[in-house]
Amino acid sequence: MGKKPMLFLMVIVLLVAAGLRMHRLALDSVWWDEGVSVWMARMPIGDMLLQTANDTHPPLSYMLLHGWRLLVGEEEFALRMQSVLFGVLTVAVTYQIGRVVGDRRVGTAAAALTALAALTVWWSQEIRMYALSTLLAVVALWAALQLFVRSKHPLRWSIGLGVSIGLGLLTFYLFASVVLALNLAFAIAFVMALVKQRQPWELLKWWAAAQAIGLVFFVPWLGFALQYAPTWSAVAEPVAFGQVVLLYLSTIFTANAMNIEQYLPLLIIGLLALLTAVAVTGMGAKADRRVIWAALLVCLILPPALVYMLALPRAQFYRPTPSPRYFLLLAVPVYVLIAWGAVRLGRYAGAVLLTAVIALSAWSLNRYYSGLRLNDDYLSMVDVLEAQVQPGDAVVLNNDTDWPIFTYHYPYPYDRHITKTQVVRDEKYAAGLLNDYRNSHTGLWLVQTPYAAVTDPNDNLVKYITARSWLQARYTFPEGELLFFALGPDRANIGVFEQAQAWPGGFHTQTASIAPGVELAGYTRPVPETPAGSQIVIGLGWQAEGVQGEWPAAIKLIGADGSEIVSTPIVITAAGSGREQRFRAVEVFVPVNAPGGNAQIVFAAGESWQPLDTIRILPRGSAVQSAVIPQTADRVGVRFGDLLGLTAANLPDQTVWRPGERIPLTLYWQAEQPIAERYKVFVHVVGEAYNPDTDNTIWGQQDQEPRGGTAPTTAWFPGAVVEDGYLVPIREDAPPGMYEIRVGLYDPLSGLRLPTPNSDSIRLLTITIAED
Repeated sequence: MGKKPMLFLMVIVLLVAAGLRMHRLALDSVWWDEGVSVWMARMPIGDMLLQTANDTHPPLSYMLLHGWRLLVGEEEFALRMQSVLFGVLTVAVTYQIGRVVGDRRVGTAAAALTALAALTVWWSQEIRMYALSTLLAVVALWAALQLFVRSKHPLRWSIGLGVSIGLGLLTFYLFASVVLALNLAFAIAFVMALVKQRQPWELLKWWAAAQAIGLVFFVPWLGFALQYAPTWSAVAEPVAFGQVVLLYLSTIFTANAMNIEQYLPLLIIGLLALLTAVAVTGMGAKADRRVIWAALLVCLILPPALVYMLALPRAQFYRPTPSPRYFLLLAVPVYVLIAWGAVRLGRYAGAVLLTAVIALSAWSLNRYYSGLRLNDDYLSMVDVLEAQVQPGDAVVLNNDTDWPIFTYHYPYPYDRHITKTQVVRDEKYAAGLLNDYRNSHTGLWLVQTPYAAVTDPNDNLVKYITARSWLQARYTFPEGELLFFALGPDRANIGVFEQAQAWPGGFHTQTASIAPGVELAGYTRPVPETPAGSQIVIGLGWQAEGVQGEWPAAIKLIGADGSEIVSTPIVITAAGSGREQRFRAVEVFVPVNAPGGNAQIVFAAGESWQPLDTIRILPRGSAVQSAVIPQTADRVGVRFGDLLGLTAANLPDQTVWRPGERIPLTLYWQAEQPIAERYKVFVHVVGEAYNPDTDNTIWGQQDQEPRGGTAPTTAWFPGAVVEDGYLVPIREDAPPGMYEIRVGLYDPLSGLRLPTPNSDSIRLLTITIAED
């Protein structure tokens, strides 16, 4: 193939690389590490340098992100575009490496494999340092290979190698693995040059110059960081080398780190392709290309060995858990080796080799993209805070497990002193955490994160501040709750409390008449797509002028065929206090049996019927399948609320148990209608003796969403039978006596239980706990 067609093909490869890395770029929630990156990038540079000196990563990527966010803003798509650009540049440099290794055919094939690899796509969509460090790694490899093959302009390549090494070490400490790999390759190249008397000292000169340049970049930072470097406790359990190798192969070919064993056939295909390429290139390499083959082989072998050694327990030193991102830096040499081998095999055999690897990439990409989902973790909650927090209000995070994610969405001052390591056991402890706000603030917003029940299992924070506030309000969201407490009479004035101070950042203007003097002002857009059987939140803003009253309205979802999927009623209010603007978050449940496709979000009030937006509903293809109740099961037939019933249960025949044993049982549920909340099931071992640890008479329990969270109640189709297994532990200190096994359901956000005809739980059986 000529130069122009090959150049055209390479342009196509780069466009594909860019397209794959931008696909669904904004349709994935910011995760913990990305939140940390943005938090770091918001700091002044001086503070950032001090913070990163105490961190596990150096500052360069955060400094670049600091400038990038000033240019493009902080939307997920915009921030991730920096990594996309680094990822596309990595593909372009891979082409150049392939040209050094072989020719344009090798370069194009290597670039194509890198462009299509799920691993490189994945980390080119993260607000992290990995895409940049990978780009610097391939630039360093390119420069090193140019020195090994005695290319022209050694000064240029020596400087390029040194700068990329220095910047790489300032980006990611594990970039030292790249430095180690290249220096091992240099040792081989130097020995080969010494044996063949091909100016080995000239090579040594330029190589030493490159290392010196790298040190000039990195040593000043290292000297500064060592003053603040923390220590970490080692984890006791080592990782088996075989598991690291499997993870490495799975990472390179499928970008998968979970349930690797079930994908062994795919990994065998990838391994065979890799071994074939290594053998073909090694046996057929000319004398001047053997050093390149050796360098690529070092880059292939070193990562699993190095990651395994780093994962070995070492007291008081950081020990990273093996992860796909640690294999990313030297993944490109593997793709180059495969591309080189495919070209060496010839047209037909090479095409088979490339097709096998590309097929693995296609399967992996489909699997990767299907897992991307933009969840409403804190999006809607922050809309309410942005609209309603007033001067003098405090925002407090209850359990800071997710603090970087919350901080990304809410870039304003808030308190996170209620940490994930605390347990609020009584109201006295709650007073110590919240009492100062009563004297220094007029209002308190308590952010109940998904982990709030871990910190405050008995709602002591809420009980304490409720008893000492003038007004309370509760807002529920798919992933948590927002509780407001007015700490003074002025803040409790309903005309003041519900006023929106400003429209949220994502507010879209949309006007519609509601009543004389009252009109819709706009809305906040929900997530762009959602699975059936889930909640979405629509934020509504309206304005009123000198009127007081309440007006019924609704948020409707209208399917593509014009049918109404769901209608959620709301009440529009005005207090008559002059010109008002108000904002409210409306939670809309999308039924589990809602049809897939685009649905229109409509605001309806009186004669107004105003389309607001569209949302894509994903059909619940993975909804819980109906189980068959075995004939041996005991019939129960108890309703919980008006939503569902416990139809039957498989109970053990054993009636006498000992402390520390586990009681197996299986429950069979049926929904009578779509369920809007994700209820948890509790199975309690209840005795007569008081348990001081739990402040009740429970001596064993298992609380979980059905099937361990894999069958949430929102995914139950009406009429389907849901099989739900439990293995309930009895406490080791349970005293002997008679006990009941009781079952019920509750809303984990509010703690409220679903009622039964006679109580809020039912007795399944009675057991005896004997002395141990």
